Amino acid sequence: MKIALTGPSLSCCSEVFRQTKTVQEQAECIVPDVCEDIGKISFAQAQLFLKSKESSDHGVNIGVSAEIHVFYITERRDQVRTLSFSKSFEIGFDSPSIASESDIQISLHCMGVQARAVNPRKVSAQLSVRAGISCLCEGSVCIPTDAEQAQPDGLQLRAENADCMITARPGEKSFVINEQLPIDSPEEITAVSSVRAELTGGDCQPIGSKVLVKGGAELELGCETREGTCPVFIRQCLPFSVLVDMPDEDCRVGNLRFETTALYADLNDAINGSRVIELELHGVAQLGFEKAGKIRFLSDAYSTACPVKLEKDAAQICRFRGTQHLTTDVSEHIQVESDRGELVYTFADLLPFSVRDGKAETPITVSLLLKDAENVYSTQQRLLSVETALPGTEGELTGVRIAAVRAERGGEEVLLEASLVLDFLQNELEELQYLTSVDLDTEQPIEPSSLPALTIARKGGRDPWELAKIYHSSVEAIGELNAKYPMDGDLLLIPRV
Repeated sequence: MKIALTGPSLSCCSEVFRQTKTVQEQAECIVPDVCEDIGKISFAQAQLFLKSKESSDHGVNIGVSAEIHVFYITERRDQVRTLSFSKSFEIGFDSPSIASESDIQISLHCMGVQARAVNPRKVSAQLSVRAGISCLCEGSVCIPTDAEQAQPDGLQLRAENADCMITARPGEKSFVINEQLPIDSPEEITAVSSVRAELTGGDCQPIGSKVLVKGGAELELGCETREGTCPVFIRQCLPFSVLVDMPDEDCRVGNLRFETTALYADLNDAINGSRVIELELHGVAQLGFEKAGKIRFLSDAYSTACPVKLEKDAAQICRFRGTQHLTTDVSEHIQVESDRGELVYTFADLLPFSVRDGKAETPITVSLLLKDAENVYSTQQRLLSVETALPGTEGELTGVRIAAVRAERGGEEVLLEASLVLDFLQNELEELQYLTSVDLDTEQPIEPSSLPALTIARKGGRDPWELAKIYHSSVEAIGELNAKYPMDGDLLLIPRV
């Protein structure tokens, strides 16, 4: 006789698809007629913008725009100039698991820009882009908690509870930062030649059915000056906050990701007659929500009347999920010829990272812009390799960013120091095995007279369920008998049921 098992449905969101891919994109730019010829490329940087995302059955297409800034030393080596140009492209992901109604979360990383001079009037740049998507769909899980029909005599069902994190529907909110940046420079700035921003997450504070997300926009602006031969670089961090709806007041933020969608910077006159930089930044906050829950399930069964055959299924549950921000530092001394002059600017660029043997390998290139006593510019580059031990194997390295870079010259040596922040998404997963049906072999009943009416057994670390199953008893009967006639030490009275 087959006993079907049933239980209530548990509503949740599940990740149906996750993938990360790296693409290479090529872009070219002609030097404007008003600019000097290229002598040598100093360094290049890029800002990625998430322009669109379109999901359909079996696929997701991401529209991306890259703003590339190439800094070059002129042919006479007496000036540093900036070339800015853009490249638009699409990145596609295909999977039968993706549905048009899926919630899509996206991460974009620029993993280095390589620029070269094709000729004195033309530049070619190649950038490496690491794009990742996570697709989530709403659904439900049904794990049996009881018998569908009346239980026959002798059937014993073991129910247990498991703590888990239940994934809720993710949230997304667009935001805009408008700011006037005062100019703190002794030189007269005439134009903004480059702008780059990195959005970082901070605190998340629940407010009723919403969550207040605090972040910071780390800006770097390259500005042309009236008398200067090299751009002046301005760094500033702008705090901002975004209010996002939560799917449930019991939720907490499991992961947070910002993406920039547009960035504008222009030089304007202020009311008081001074000059300011008008900044407008557009971005999107992507939040993953989850809440603590319990899953009740049937883990085992037996019968005191006849043999049983059990059918089981398995599901993976998440015990814990959280992002750890790992900080690592690297320093190195490099030799610089004494006649190369003063250190004007230091730029660091992240190259593609990898994970191997529980460690993250994150190479970065550092470019030093130098100027000698005769106002001749030169560049020196160094590759730094950084290894960071990860907290475990159950997780994923989701992002790396350069938090700070510093160079200090002393004689013919330059001390390079860089700080990196690694985002490691850690999961504690467990396979939950549960009963789906019980088949009773009623044609071969157990003869009660063949079993002892009472057994004295040593517990030996076994729980009452295991002992009841061995001696054809029940947890309730063992508990009642031993409450009346308690045994000393590790012994239990086990009655036949």
